[in-house]
Amino acid sequence: MSNEEFDNLKEGLMWEGSSVVMLKISGSFNGLHSWKPILSDEEYDKLKLQLKIDGSEIVVEGPRCSLRSKKVYSDLAVDYLKMFLLNVPAAVFALGLYTWNMLGTV
Repeated sequence: MSNEEFDNLKEGLMWEGSSVVMLKISGSFNGLHSWKPILSDEEYDKLKLQLKIDGSEIVVEGPRCSLRSKKVYSDLAVDYLKMFLLNVPAAVFALGLYTWNMLGTV
């Protein structure tokens, strides 16, 4: 059976509500998460440190709290360009409404 024929059969059985297809698919996904480490903790720490030194955005962490010092730490930075671009449509819309309102009252 070709891949295309298999996909067509699987889709047809799913539309019919076959529980066998759903069990096979969920079993396949469960196999992906066998919890076997790909890297040791030491290798992971070295890789993370090297990526951080290289300035990779992948290793940027979100906020985290210290229970001892009761401080919040974060590696995140504000992207002012994105903030500006997100606020421009609302500002233009508000200015347009204000101008339309002012012209309507004259």
